[in-house]
Amino acid sequence: VWLDTNVWRENNCIRRDEFDAGRLATKAVADAGYKRVLVLQHSAGATPHFSYHQRLNGVRIQAEQSGLVVETKELPWHQPE
Repeated sequence: VWLDTNVWRENNCIRRDEFDAGRLATKAVADAGYKRVLVLQHSAGATPHFSYHQRLNGVRIQAEQSGLVVETKELPWHQPE
């Protein structure tokens, strides 16, 4: 069984629900009384991990339902040499 890897097979694979992770985190922000969510992202040209888009979708949908403003901030992506 492949657990929490980038291996995606029809059987014997267990992955996190990235969409729900973003949704639940944003719900916790709203429940705590905050009005904004800040999402950090890689700078333009960097290729984010597939999970980023799924989590961001969850954040945006929950933020809309909760009346939160979503802001994004780009961070530089540096690979160690």
